[in-house]
Amino acid sequence: LWIARAAGLGRSWRELAQRQPDAYRPDWATSLSSLAAHLHHLGRYDEAIAVESRAVEKAQRLEERAEFGRALYEMRKRRAEATR
Repeated sequence: LWIARAAGLGRSWRELAQRQPDAYRPDWATSLSSLAAHLHHLGRYDEAIAVESRAVEKAQRLEERAEFGRALYEMRKRRAEATR
């Protein structure tokens, strides 16, 4: 019963993340990771690995976006300094 509720919560986070990725994708990744941990504790190892893989994928996307944002900021900063 708990796993079904957690899976439903994961779907809710996914829907929110699809509408507003920047706001909700971190929570979705965390929710998936938590679900994977519970699946692991229940001995549902294959499911846990699949869910954790999705969580890692979401976290990697967040990191890529953050790195892109930092690079863009630095580029704009250097351009502003060059025009002074």
